[in-house]
Amino acid sequence: MFSRLFHLVKHTPLRELPERLNRSFRHRILHQPDAMLLQVVSACNLRCKHCFLTDYGTVIPDGQIKVIPFDEVQVRLEKLRPLIKQVRALMFSSFEALLHKDIFRMMDAALAINPKLSFPILTNGQLVTPEIVARLENYRLSCVTISLDGLKPETVEAFKTGAKFEKTINAIQLFCKSKHQNLVNVVFVAHRKNIRELPDYMDFVASLGVKDVQVSNLLTFREDLQSECLYGSEDTAWVEGIFAEAQKRAQINGQILGLPGLKPKPLGCTQSETVMIDIDGNITPCDFLAVHTPFYFQGKRREVRPLRFGNVFKANNPLAIWYSKDAKEFRAMHRQGEIPAPCSHCIDAYGLMCSRRDVK
Repeated sequence: MFSRLFHLVKHTPLRELPERLNRSFRHRILHQPDAMLLQVVSACNLRCKHCFLTDYGTVIPDGQIKVIPFDEVQVRLEKLRPLIKQVRALMFSSFEALLHKDIFRMMDAALAINPKLSFPILTNGQLVTPEIVARLENYRLSCVTISLDGLKPETVEAFKTGAKFEKTINAIQLFCKSKHQNLVNVVFVAHRKNIRELPDYMDFVASLGVKDVQVSNLLTFREDLQSECLYGSEDTAWVEGIFAEAQKRAQINGQILGLPGLKPKPLGCTQSETVMIDIDGNITPCDFLAVHTPFYFQGKRREVRPLRFGNVFKANNPLAIWYSKDAKEFRAMHRQGEIPAPCSHCIDAYGLMCSRRDVK
């Protein structure tokens, strides 16, 4: 964490440092929300077998594949005005927001409420075009995260059902040539079929202009995928060796490399720090706790019921839900490394996925 903080401060213009410090104070001391995920697209253009979304309507019976029309999005934005005025970043989907044909109108509508907003872009790259990248240059982005889970076309396409390797590479190249080039990072979901590609992957994405690589472990919702996981076994030395070589390549290339743990430790998850509003308007800690989700962790299965702190359409003030006793206690537990029962089988609570990466 401190390595990443040092890197960000080092490369932050002096004029931006006061705002960065102010955001940290608001978030950590005053407990004000810094980011919001307003789920208006719970859909994807791919159907990857490892993905949580693929099990919607089957293993996850209450999951809804849905895209909210723009007129309804406008109503939701207005209802959320008190929260939107407080946050600094707004995301319209944790899946594939570029599926929404009115993505730019939604961004404009949100900016009319809070002109200081930035927008994180998370994409698998399949829908990215020169026109989209050019239009995004008119907006303040906080990051551009592109999913690329391997070095070889056959590795990527076998893991991400329906993806075309060349489309992902084209998306990376387009963003790396744009005004947002310094915000580009790639996410590599590590498993037994792709992990040996990681060291050479570092060199490959560096050649495309990528300076930030974030590695995650595989979060499994199905029993048959447990054998692909790298974490939790007695023998992880061979994976640690691959990580060490990837770190060397990152150092040579001048890259940031974020690596997950391989041994579970109760560290807490950072996802709960984001105001997450699901497709039905519920404020919930994350996508996984918005619906009935089966987690497989260290050979054990646990199905978790939805955890909802309140619904923004039923509340007079959505801010009151964020500051409610239950929501604050839930966030406090994660900050202290105490894992709430609903999160006990999710690897992100144990330093194995996105949260608490070791950044080099």
